[in-house]
Amino acid sequence: MHRGRAALGAFLVAAGQAVAAVPAGYRAEIEAWRTQREQRLKSEDGWLTLAALYWLKDGDNTFGTDRGSDLVLPAGSGPARAGTLTLQDGHTTVRLEPGVAAIVDGKAVTRLELRADTTGTPDVLHLDASRSTSSSATAGAASA
Repeated sequence: MHRGRAALGAFLVAAGQAVAAVPAGYRAEIEAWRTQREQRLKSEDGWLTLAALYWLKDGDNTFGTDRGSDLVLPAGSGPARAGTLTLQDGHTTVRLEPGVAAIVDGKAVTRLELRADTTGTPDVLHLDASRSTSSSATAGAASA
């Protein structure tokens, strides 16, 4: 029994020495990455602020707060019928209804082929409450 405890003690000492042998620069690099990752996750458009996730079907997918929409947005977050997302051959195009305003990369859009998140720089569509009858809402480009 003492032999087992001695072996366990020797192992723990060796493990502690191995951890202590990690260069300080490496530790700092890992901590910086963790901090940046946490900030991205918690950002306004990060995964931790995601309110809903919808998978698009091939063809047209209507979106808005109307319960009859394919993708129903939370009440008060946009117009009853904001527009249509069309998924075709792995590409997603957004077409907004007349009178609905949206911004992508700081530019007003009414129709746009969206870059998917697999590109590394996806388009994010912000419904513009100041130019339409809706509140602010965000829809990310997604295609399956």
